[in-house]
Amino acid sequence: MSLPRIVPDLVQLAQKAAQADAAGIWLLDGSGSHLHNAFYHGLPQATIECVRELPLGVMTCGRAVQEQKPIIARDLRSDTEYKAAWSTPVRACFSVPVIGHGGRVHGSLACHFKKVHSPTSYDIERNQLFAKLIAYAIEESAEQAA
Repeated sequence: MSLPRIVPDLVQLAQKAAQADAAGIWLLDGSGSHLHNAFYHGLPQATIECVRELPLGVMTCGRAVQEQKPIIARDLRSDTEYKAAWSTPVRACFSVPVIGHGGRVHGSLACHFKKVHSPTSYDIERNQLFAKLIAYAIEESAEQAA
């Protein structure tokens, strides 16, 4: 399935609203054990290569999907889990799960920052709304394709 046309716009709106340097969407693969990057905006392609594929439970995106709640990494360079990203400009991020109808988890929406950063509760709530809109767009697109 291709990504619905509105999803990149929603990701960029989430980025702008959170005043993030970058944002992206990671979707579950067919097996449900890994996430793959479906869209990313704001940083060089070389940066995304270190997190293009993620197993569930790893980094903020994988943990947000596995735990079905927002995950915050205020300073990536203080946590060895993010060692692969230490050479990139990304310093902080937060992710929210993309959850649709019936609680179906599709993936994770993430915002990235070049400086140490903690999102406000409003930033998280707003990104949860963007994530829900993304989930509904994905589900609507799948229904139309069927």
